[in-house]
Amino acid sequence: MACGQESANVSNTKEGQLSALSTFCAAIQVYGNPGASLVSLEINRGNQSFDEADKAAAEWVANQSDAAATLNGVLHEWLNSEQLTCLFANLLAAHASDDGKIGSDEGERIRELIGVDRGDAKMVFVAVETVFNKESVEDDDDWPIVLAGLLALGKVDQELSPAEETYLRLMDAPVGALDKAREMLATSGPDGVLEEARRLPSRAKRFLTSNLVALMLADGQWSGSEQELVEQFGKKFFITTREIENLVKATYCLFNFSVFADSD
Repeated sequence: MACGQESANVSNTKEGQLSALSTFCAAIQVYGNPGASLVSLEINRGNQSFDEADKAAAEWVANQSDAAATLNGVLHEWLNSEQLTCLFANLLAAHASDDGKIGSDEGERIRELIGVDRGDAKMVFVAVETVFNKESVEDDDDWPIVLAGLLALGKVDQELSPAEETYLRLMDAPVGALDKAREMLATSGPDGVLEEARRLPSRAKRFLTSNLVALMLADGQWSGSEQELVEQFGKKFFITTREIENLVKATYCLFNFSVFADSD
């Protein structure tokens, strides 16, 4: 799966050509779901390079008579395979509903548009659906446990990063759940939270695990201690190492904006 950090194939933009990051932003604006709040984008807002690229994209889209048709013709010229995979993951996320589901027809349309291999697409598809399936937490009383697990990961390296704070805010959990989670973590510590999490229903456990992976990757600077905690949760939940590795590999595509560095 092309989610790594090899050099981009668009090093200098031609006149009239958008930068790779602006092309990504334009594609999200044109092909995405209007009104969708993408955590991967919100984490990057406030970053000068991202904000400038997003603004340039909006201006470009506004000046096109048919932005979708134009993008269809240049997408594979202006973006390399890694950037296209990042776009694919984010378009899937943009079309995920509250239950994390993405219509099969919509998912296939996006895959064909981006040109992602079917095997890789399925792995990303499953990861995105699992990460965004908030309805997996059916009982509001389980939300503090889920959030406490995420807080435990975020604080492995002392304090939550701004990206991790944004991620937790966009979880859109029930009112008061985050305060209860902070109290639970302060009282019980990570080990106590892990024991509490063992009683979660299986769907909620999988939701927590996938979001632990996503939170670990969100700021692009995960540590060995964070990965170790993710693996501890997975082991308690009887989720295999292979499953976690696949989650990491696929979810990384969603947050890996490093593929746009040095490409413009």
